[in-house]
Order: sequence, then C-alpha cells, then structure tokens
Amino acid sequence: MHTGTKGYFGSVQNGTYGAHLIILGCMHSSRKDELKVALVTDWMTSFGGENRVLLELSNLFPKAPIYTTVYRPEELPMFKGREVITSFLDKPPFSWFARKKFQLFLPFMPLAFESFDFSGYDLVISSNHSCSKGIITNTDTLHIAYCHSPMRYAWENSHRYLKENTPHLPFVKGAVDRMIHNIRIWDRLASDRVDAFIGNSSYIAGQIAKFYRRPSTVIYPPVDTKRFAGTFDKQNYFLAGGRLVPNKRFDIIVDAFNATGLPLKIFGKGPERERLMAKAKSNIEFLGFIPEEEVPTLFGGARAFIVPQIEDFGIVTVEAMAAGTPVIGLGKGGTAELVIPGKTGVLMEEQTAECLTEKLLAFEDSLFSPTVLQDHAAQFDTQRFITQLSQYVDDTLLRWKQSRGRGIVFDQHS
Repeated sequence: MHTGTKGYFGSVQNGTYGAHLIILGCMHSSRKDELKVALVTDWMTSFGGENRVLLELSNLFPKAPIYTTVYRPEELPMFKGREVITSFLDKPPFSWFARKKFQLFLPFMPLAFESFDFSGYDLVISSNHSCSKGIITNTDTLHIAYCHSPMRYAWENSHRYLKENTPHLPFVKGAVDRMIHNIRIWDRLASDRVDAFIGNSSYIAGQIAKFYRRPSTVIYPPVDTKRFAGTFDKQNYFLAGGRLVPNKRFDIIVDAFNATGLPLKIFGKGPERERLMAKAKSNIEFLGFIPEEEVPTLFGGARAFIVPQIEDFGIVTVEAMAAGTPVIGLGKGGTAELVIPGKTGVLMEEQTAECLTEKLLAFEDSLFSPTVLQDHAAQFDTQRFITQLSQYVDDTLLRWKQSRGRGIVFDQHS
C-alpha cells in the first residue's frame, strides 16, 4: 500500500494508523506489550545500505508503516505490500522530478519530515544518513535513530564531497555553501530530537559523538553472508565495484591497475563510468550492472576485492569475505574495523594509486584461507543483526519507560 500526505503540507493520512507488534521471545522478554511502531528513512529510490537495514526492520516489524520523502516502487520490489507513506515531494508538481533528482530537493527535506505526524506511536525507528532523524515525536514516543552517517555533505569531508558533486561555477558554489550552512544548523538541532542513537560502525559512532555530541551503540548492518557459502572458485582477476561516483575513488584503482597490468573487473554504473573507461587500459574490464544471482560467483572467483575509499561500514567488503575473497582496502573508516591484516586482507596506509600499486605487487594469495574469510564474515550475518537489534530495542524501551516514570532526561546508556 502506498499512501501519502494530504495536499502539499497537510496532515498524514494514516489509514489504519499504526502497526501492532506483540513483543514476545524475539526480544528476550516475558512482557507482552502491544506497540504502535513506525519506520522512517530518507528516501526509497534504490537498494543501498540504508534500505537494506530498512528491509530487515520492516521484516522485524511487518505491520509498521514506512515514512519517507520519495518512493520508487519499481526499484524496490522487496517492499511490495508494505504501507509506504510519502511526503509532499512525492506528489504533483514535484513528484516526477523529485523521484529522479531527489538530491536537488535537500532544502525541502527538513520540512518534509517535520510535516509527518507521529502522534499515537509508541516507537519510531529511523534508518538515516540525511534528514529523517529530524522527525518530531511526542514525549510518549521513543525515537531510535539507526545512523549510517551524519549528513556527509554537511560534516565529515564536506568540502571535498561538495567539490566532487557540484558544478565548478562561482555563483553555484556560493548558493550551495549557504544552503549547506543552513542545513548544518538544522541538522545539529534535529539530532537533539533523537532519543537513542545506533551507529553502524565504531567509525560512525565517533562521528555521532563529534558532530552531534551524543553517545551511541554500535550495531553493524545486516549482510546476507549465507548466499555466498561455497562459492569460491579462484580465477586470475581482481575485483572492484559499486556506484561509480567520485568519492568511491575508482580513479585510484584504474591508475594502479594501469601501472601493474594485472587483470581487473569493475562492476556497477554511475556518472564516472565513461571517464574511467577512457583512461583504463585493456587489462581492465567494465561489467556494468550485475544481476544479484551472479554476484556470489563473481566475488568468489576474484583474487582480492579492492576498496580504496573511506567506508562508513562496507557491506560489499563483508560480502567479498563471505565469498572467500580477501580485501585490499584503505586502513580508515569501516574497512579498518572489518579487515584483519594478514588474515582477511591487506590495509593501505595512504589513499593513493602508488600505495595500492605497492600492495598489489606484494599480494600473496596463499596467505589467505577462504574458510577463515567466510568464518570472519559470518559474524556480520543478518541473524546477528536481528538478534542484537531486537535486544537493543527491548532494553531501550524498558529504560525509556523507567526514565519517564521518574521525570528525568533519558540517557540511552544509563
């Protein structure tokens, strides 16, 4: 079911209004509480990390409606049958353009989320990296934010991110800088509306503490590691892939493999594809979009998976290890938490083609056991996420109710 707001700025049409969840043994509690639960995410336009988490949340709370700015159901068939409530941005005259170029509507997203009415809900969980944590809830509603990253274009490496993703024109830069300044102020204030933060890695937990001055609990995202079981049949190629955008640093990968002449396969689409193909030598093959059913074999056949970018967590990194493939990655961000040097991969000290070239030339396949790699990846499996999140929600709800009874400010770590 796909419903939405009344008019452009009207109240939410809630329909049956609320998802009734009986919390039983899945949350290790003898209490049988009937809750009204809602889920929130920034936008639903592609199946990235944020919406992978949303899917598992939706499976855990199957009757919970999902609130978001814009929704492209043709891109997310796995949410068919779920109640998705969209903002005024998903209605005429905005809808056609907003669904395709939703990033351009960032200045309107705070208003979009503040326009949603969450009256009557006991629990709201947001899966966010942008504005969805800024929803407004009542004092009797617990808001848990699963944070994939504080807003990238406003905080960590914001100057580099904006330089890589906006036109290099003086008047455009001035307008964007002013907009981001205002968004940054709003985002900091909006973070105070969250009752409890979950970070998707220790790296992101550090950013939450730095930019929002808030504690958080680390729960790694779900990864379907079981679908990679027994897929390794090693071939003579290295592998890289994902969205071909500037911050993923595929330019470093192409330069390093141009220098070494080693065979490389790159999967994925994006605005950088043509530029990368133009500079790549014949040893580099661009595969484009890869169907999900072909991913395990592709990952399992690679000598190593290359990750030169700073990742918040790195779901694809875990998928590579689940396929028995070691990772050559930058020793910062989430990759540094996932890769054990000498056991599950190699860490780069610098984010340069020269450093990657050095690691490639020194790479020894015999040092890495596919079985060890798969065992390491198994700790990030979907079932682990469900268990940890269920326990966290149950414990947080209990402490939330206790703090309300004493009339004190809720501390998620008290």
